[in-house]
Amino acid sequence: AARVRERRIQAVRDAVTAGQILEAKHALDEGIDLGAILPEDVGKLRVVIRHAEARTECRKELSRALVRGDLPGLQHGIEQAGKLKLEHPVVTVAHGAAEDLDSA
Repeated sequence: AARVRERRIQAVRDAVTAGQILEAKHALDEGIDLGAILPEDVGKLRVVIRHAEARTECRKELSRALVRGDLPGLQHGIEQAGKLKLEHPVVTVAHGAAEDLDSA
């Protein structure tokens, strides 16, 4: 039972790591339905999934702001990335673009 539980939890974490949020939610629901993921694990895994969703949304927001040349949007996205401890190429590009737009 412990091995099944660990495999189910790892399936959720692996999906999150791969950026497959819907798959992570499905794996979590499946683990709950099978009784393999215990209630004390569910809350922690949902937080992991919510954080992954927030990071994904932040990257999208930064990308949209970059395309539009939207300095306030870039600055907001960069602040959000800092709060989320998001390290990603789009964050680095956004920093440079914000500096360029700010100095223009």
